[in-house]
Amino acid sequence: MQYRLQDASWLVRQETQGSFDYGDTTLINAAGGKQMTSKPITAPLKSQAQSQIALWSVSKSSKHKKEAVQILGLLNSNKKLLNNIVWGLQNKQWQFTDEKNGKIKTTADYKPGYFIGAWMMGNNKLLYTQDTVTQAMIDKRDQEIKTAKQSVMLGFMPDTSAYKTELTNLSNVMSKYSDILNTGTADPVPTIKQMNQELKKAGYDKVQAALQKQYDDFLKA
Repeated sequence: MQYRLQDASWLVRQETQGSFDYGDTTLINAAGGKQMTSKPITAPLKSQAQSQIALWSVSKSSKHKKEAVQILGLLNSNKKLLNNIVWGLQNKQWQFTDEKNGKIKTTADYKPGYFIGAWMMGNNKLLYTQDTVTQAMIDKRDQEIKTAKQSVMLGFMPDTSAYKTELTNLSNVMSKYSDILNTGTADPVPTIKQMNQELKKAGYDKVQAALQKQYDDFLKA
């Protein structure tokens, strides 16, 4: 069962945020204006997972590789194109409040979920910011990016080709239990115990040991 961000069906939830979210601005937009306050549970970190988020590439089987790369180039360089994709059309979904400084205000026609998220593509610095985003929030963003620590795992790419069967089995086990645990449907203590037993049978120890060895070798290199 999914509890959507914009629905009034939840009290507390866990979300991922970044410096370009300007505090809770992106979450509030995605929730259709629903007010909320977030508290960080981890320190800012440049991780392997972060480096792999929203990577856009061109398939080697594409018949139009050149044109596809040109489009990707436009998404990272054309301010009007990028803002139209993220915010919608000027004077329909948004209006300038300060065009010189790229400040906008969304209209009632701006609906969350109808546009591609700013974090998914393009050069974020080309995006207009809402007039609720202050210079202090922008300065805080720049400082967070500058001072974020780099994970020791950055650059580590495990080879899982020899454990495809085990990984499939592990994924099936997690699919069986994740929803009932995340929603509180099942008693967590006995359910987690049962889940762990099934994970072991699915090959968890074998995969964990293999990946640990690869990681140890990576740290020594």
